[in-house]
Formats: sequence, structure tokens, C-alpha cells
Amino acid sequence: AGLSWQIDRNHRLYGSFSVAHKEPTRNNYTDGYFTEHPKAERLFDYELGYTFANSWLHAGANFYYMNYKNQFVLTGELNSIGEAVTRNLEKTYRMGVELEAAWKPVSWFQWDANATWSKNRAKDMMVTLEDGETKASLGETPLSFSPDFIFNNILTFQYAGFKGAIQSQYVSDQYLTNTGFKEMMCQDENGNTTYETLLLKKHFTTNIDLSYHFSLKKLGMKDATVGVTLYNIFDSLYDNNGWAAPQYRMADGKLIAVNTWNVRDMDAAGFAPSAPFNCMAHLSINF
Repeated sequence: AGLSWQIDRNHRLYGSFSVAHKEPTRNNYTDGYFTEHPKAERLFDYELGYTFANSWLHAGANFYYMNYKNQFVLTGELNSIGEAVTRNLEKTYRMGVELEAAWKPVSWFQWDANATWSKNRAKDMMVTLEDGETKASLGETPLSFSPDFIFNNILTFQYAGFKGAIQSQYVSDQYLTNTGFKEMMCQDENGNTTYETLLLKKHFTTNIDLSYHFSLKKLGMKDATVGVTLYNIFDSLYDNNGWAAPQYRMADGKLIAVNTWNVRDMDAAGFAPSAPFNCMAHLSINF
């Protein structure tokens, strides 16, 4: 259900409330813990927004609050064939603000930007300690794979058949688990204490896309576009995905994450690195 108010030709306000449900999949049953029975996810979503638009500027802000019951959340673990595992968390929420703007001062140039600040949390998070029986409360913790800040920026230039775009993106830190731990205690080959990160670290990347569109009517075809895309032009080194399965113990009255499986990160954490600078040529033809 929603309401939209077109204040005048440039200004608009809107608000909405929606309910969504998601049933468990087969994997939720086969990958889940034997002591837990998967439940349907329920979402109550509240949104309020404002947009402004004229001939050369479009801008907007959207506020949202997503209240979940039994949300299916990535745990950071993998199943026996390497698929990401999800499980129900009874009480979770996502809230934040989304900002967007598009500025076109002249016909051949446009600047698009959008950003999201968000707070993504699990309430009353519990973990089981390494003895397999004792449970500990962590309170409110960050949700896995949910950055607090994302920013995208695109500069587009067009002239005749030429089009060029510079696209940049910033993504803040992401947790690999839902516990809020940023690292876990490990041991190296010599038994010395080391620490392995439980984060996908923040990163900033920039891509450039260049293309030219031209007619092919003389050859009996409509048109064609040829171009090249340059990815990660500044060689940013970052991991785009990962997994982690730490254990938990009490040490000196403090709850810590540990790796008891093997040496360092073996069988307890892994990361998928992104490529450094790379490029791709592309050609499309319309008949």
C-alpha cells in the first residue's frame, strides 16, 4: 500500500508499506542444523521518499526500515559442495537512506551518483561455544555481507556516435559472519598465535567504458557498436567474496573467535580476490 503526492511539476513525495514472505528452499533443509527447522521469512517494509526533477537535474532521497522475522541470512559458511549457507535469524532489521542524483547541464555530458547509508543488524544474536553445548549472547550484531556505505559515481560523455563513461564505486567493510567479530585467533605452523581477518575490507574501484555506434545500412544491417571496457584501472587489490567458520570460546572472561580446525585459515576462512587491471573488447550488431 502506498501514497504519492505530486506537489507540483518538480516535487513529489511518496510513502509505502509492504509485506513479503519467503519460503525455505531445499538447501535450507539439507544444509541446516539438525536441531533447527527452517521457517518462512516475513518482512515488513516501510519507505518514505522525496524526488525533485526538472530539465537538467533529477535528485531524490528514500528512507527505509525493513523489519524481518526469521530472515534467511548468509552465515559465512559453505556446504559440502561449496555453496553459501543461509539460516533463519529470528529478529533482524535493515534501515537507511538512499540518495540519488543525475545532473545534465549540456546535451553531451551527464553526471549520475547514488549513495546508501544503512544499518543492518541482528537482534539477540547467540553463538554456541566450542564445547558444542554452551551458548553465549552477543546482543545486537552487524549482518554478514552488508556494507554500511555504498557509493557509485558515473560520468558519461556523448558526441555523435561516441560514448565514454567513467564509473567509480566505493564499498565499505563487510563482515563474513553475523557475530560482529573482525578477526579470529589462529596458530601458525610453529604454534605461534596469529590473527586472521573476518572482514571483506573496504575498497574503491574505477572502470572506463569507451564505445562507438555507427550505421551499417549500406551493408544491409541496422547498426553496430564497438568498444572496450577497462576494469579496475588503478589496480585496487580487494576480495569480492569470502567465507568463514570460526569457533567461539571464553578467554579471560571475554568471548573471542578462534580457529581450532587447522593451521591459520585452513578450513576456517577463505577469500575470493578480484582481478587487478583487466579489459574487455565488445562488438554488437543489429540486423
